[in-house]
Amino acid sequence: MVNRRIERNHSHFNALRVSKGTGVASSVTELSELPPVQRVARYRALAADARREAAACNGAMRESYLLMAHHWDILARAVETSTPMPETSE
Repeated sequence: MVNRRIERNHSHFNALRVSKGTGVASSVTELSELPPVQRVARYRALAADARREAAACNGAMRESYLLMAHHWDILARAVETSTPMPETSE
């Protein structure tokens, strides 16, 4: 089961790598080039993905996913607090 999860995650990272053909760094660059509102949304989505993965794991792997989620949330908060966000009408 762990091997399948690792293979799936490895495939996900390979998909990111292939998306631009220039490596994983290009995906990070793409995130940083998004407008702040979209960047925050993407960071929150990545945090949610990490929490979903954590729910399916135990032990150190679960803790690692939770730590990743925490860091994505920190990035989202950093963007929210450093960038004037456009008001939305709800």
